[in-house]
Amino acid sequence: MSGFLDKAPLEFDCPSCGRTVKTTIGAARRSPKLRCPNGHEIEVDASQFDRDLKKVDRSLADLEESAKRLRR
Repeated sequence: MSGFLDKAPLEFDCPSCGRTVKTTIGAARRSPKLRCPNGHEIEVDASQFDRDLKKVDRSLADLEESAKRLRR
């Protein structure tokens, strides 16, 4: 599923070594495993991540709709 935030950058620290992992929200949604710059494999709970992002997507869409109504 594609979302409003898929192209947004996402950065977090590797839990093994602390190096910064850079990706996009869309890539993290699609891939359950990422690698840090030192090669450590990081498991992403893609289904939970996707559920949380869907909530954010819905909230942003609701906010946009509210802003449109205020402009009328």
